[in-house]
Amino acid sequence: MGWSVQNLGAEPLALDAAWLPHGQFRGERTDLRSSPTLEPGEATEVELPVRWRELPSIVENAFLILTVRWRGEPWRILARVTVGVDAEGAPDAQTQNMTIQQIGFSHSPSIE
Repeated sequence: MGWSVQNLGAEPLALDAAWLPHGQFRGERTDLRSSPTLEPGEATEVELPVRWRELPSIVENAFLILTVRWRGEPWRILARVTVGVDAEGAPDAQTQNMTIQQIGFSHSPSIE
């Protein structure tokens, strides 16, 4: 399944990895570090193998998770998607919500 990823920011964005953790719409972690860095305004297509059951209904709350590097720091992008079936019987994912958070932002040093 292909995902269009575009850098809408003003600085370069490097893709590190992507995966789909939902049990009914699952894709293992895929290393994207060989992908080119996206300059502002650039887009790329990320292809991920997906395991899914043909759906008699819709899969809600599936996620596409991307890890990226922005300004040299690691970030996580979570896109919540609803997955249905298109006219050809292939999965059709519609983005419902997206959140972005810096990886490790809530990490605190251990107290000894």
